[in-house]
Formats: sequence, C-alpha cells, structure tokens
Amino acid sequence: MLPYASARQRSLAHVLIEELDSGKWTRFRAAVAFAGTSANTKELVASLRSFAAGGGEIAITFGADAFGEEAQGSEALAVEQLLNDLHAYPTARVFLYHEDGRIFHPKVYLFDSLDRQAALVIVGSSNWTRSGQIENVEANAIVPLNLGRSGDLEQFKELDRCFVEFWSEAT
Repeated sequence: MLPYASARQRSLAHVLIEELDSGKWTRFRAAVAFAGTSANTKELVASLRSFAAGGGEIAITFGADAFGEEAQGSEALAVEQLLNDLHAYPTARVFLYHEDGRIFHPKVYLFDSLDRQAALVIVGSSNWTRSGQIENVEANAIVPLNLGRSGDLEQFKELDRCFVEFWSEAT
C-alpha cells in the first residue's frame, strides 16, 4: 500500500473502514503502539460501531508507555474516546499494554472469520493516528490468509497467540 494512495481511497483508514463494513469478518483485532485522537474519525468510529452492533468482536490493544503532552505514546484522550464510543457494545474491548523497561511497538491489524476459514492481516508501520493511517509515508503489507491451508492456518494461530498474550498482559 502506498501512502499517496489515500487520494484514491486506499489509505489504511480506508482499508479498515472497507473491511469493517464488508460483512466478511466476525472479529477485528489490532495491536498498535500509539493511539491518537486524530484517527478516531467519525467514519472509522461509525464502522467500528456498526461492526460491533452486528455482533462482530473488536479487541484493540494500545501501548501505554508514555501518556502526555509530549506525544511519546498513546494519547489518553484517544483511548478514552474509543472507550466512550464503543461502551454500548459488549463485544468491543479496548486494552492498554505496559511493560516496565520495554516499549509496546507493534502495528498489526487482523480481521478473521473462522466460519469462512479466512483472515486478513495488515502489518506495517501505521499507528492509530491520522498521520499513520492517512498522511505519512507508511509501509503496510496486506496479506489474505486461507485458514483451510495448513501454512496459512499456522501463521494465523501464531498471530492469534500474540494477541492473546497482549491481552493477558494488558494493564
């Protein structure tokens, strides 16, 4: 995905909204180093709400390494906004991850439907910020997985283990 593709409606933000609205997935998970209020656009939040209202599970983990005005980490207000926007949906959860001496720095977005034996993983450099999703020069690989194939299934299981680990260690 190229950063200037946002003019063609193919930025990471556009891809996330498109996939959330597609009806193909039953779960959306993300592990992202930094959250910013600028990413919580009305369009993305509406898609998250609609996904959850339709029974989709959402679990997003953000790094909680440094809150504050110097923007060394997630903006507390960004996390608070998402919590408020999604509080009515019991299938939507937001987590914070903190580990002394280490920085939580992944940028992984994962959609899946076990019924369809399909998943879509997006791995790259984009944080949960407007800059990371739309404006910056970022690199993200979008990889479809066929969970009916053993190699793809093993990769999915490894990603799944990482997400479970992030949540079990979340603060």
